Parts: sequence; C-alpha cells; structure tokens
Amino acid sequence: LAKAMAGESEYNFLSVSGPALLSKWVGSTEEAIRDLFWKARQARPCIIFLDEVESIAPRRGSATDSGVVDRAVSQLLAEIDGSQTLSDVFIMAATNRPDLVDEALLRPGRLDLQYKVPSPDAEARKKIFEIHLRDAPLQNISINELIEPTKDNNGADIEWICTSAKKF
Repeated sequence: LAKAMAGESEYNFLSVSGPALLSKWVGSTEEAIRDLFWKARQARPCIIFLDEVESIAPRRGSATDSGVVDRAVSQLLAEIDGSQTLSDVFIMAATNRPDLVDEALLRPGRLDLQYKVPSPDAEARKKIFEIHLRDAPLQNISINELIEPTKDNNGADIEWICTSAKKF
C-alpha cells in the first residue's frame, strides 16, 4: 500500500525493514536511523516505509538488551520531531504486533493514523490467486477450489502458496 501511494503521488519511496536498522554495535542503530531520515530529506517529496516497526520501536523499558532498542526509539522520535523539517517527508509503518509498538510513536504528529488491514475476503483471495497464477498452467484444479481452504490466509500467504506450487 505504501509503495502504491508513493507511485500515485509521484513521491520517492524509501522502504526499510526494522530489523535491518538494528546493529549490535553501540551507536550504529541510531546512525542508521539518522541516515534514513537524511536520505528522505534529500529525496523530498518522499515516503519512508518502516516494515516491522515493532522491532525498532518496541515499548521502552521492555527490552533486556544493553539499551540499544530504547536508544533506537529515542532516535526515531527525535528524527520525527526534530529541529530539521520533515516537510514533504511522510512516514508509514507496518506491524503485525501493534501491541508491541511504543505508545509515544503513536501520538498525534507522529504515526497517528492507524489502519487495520483485514484479511482478504473470498473475492479478494480469488483475485490474489488469479494474479499470482496467471502464468501458471493449472491442471485439474480450479482457482475457485482454493478460496475456501485459504479463508484464514493473508495476501502474502497466498502469494507464497502460488510461488511454492509453481516450483513443482
């Protein structure tokens, strides 16, 4: 969704997985966060997409590490609120565990709009199968037969099913 928004708005797009910013070396995580925001300011207009945001912004005080996660959260908040303007830089984040994200990150002016993306309904799952199987020769199987058994799957799960099936 974030990439589609960037494309539609003709904004540059920086995507990073939260764990990719983490480092065991003191100060490296904070530096990676500063560098990300520096790149975004240089690429304005820009959307920063933080996937698995709970990994770099978990509730402070909950970690048993050497404080690197708490410092990462503080650096992230400083970059969002900082003295350097973030005009034309928008931040989007995704998580499967919103309960783990530090509450300060969810306050107004930060990541204040939250949307829960529900699992796809039957029609959406059918379209996802059609997209990922459009080049696959289907023998003795109908996409309609795949809809009900995948009722608890999300789009990524269905993509993985299709990709795996194409290998055989």
